[in-house]
Amino acid sequence: MSKPPVTKEQKDKILEECDKFIRLGYSVYVVSRHSPCCDAVRAVENRDMDYVVLLFTNEQKDKYSISKILALHGSANFLLLLIISRSWAEGQ
Repeated sequence: MSKPPVTKEQKDKILEECDKFIRLGYSVYVVSRHSPCCDAVRAVENRDMDYVVLLFTNEQKDKYSISKILALHGSANFLLLLIISRSWAEGQ
């Protein structure tokens, strides 16, 4: 049996460390690649945030922005990442 690409513990660590960056809403935050949030993202194999989202409960889906979480994938590669909710970026 193969190991899952993301554990519940990894997902929970990302939600804990990245909470203010990934909440639903229109806020824009800067994430440093040296932050605990990016450390948690880098701990996931291939930084595959799609698998993190698959582990979400319904309550977490109502609390966090999926587009912001998916954007975390690149945060480990860049000095700074501006996370903007997709609806805000599209002017809705």
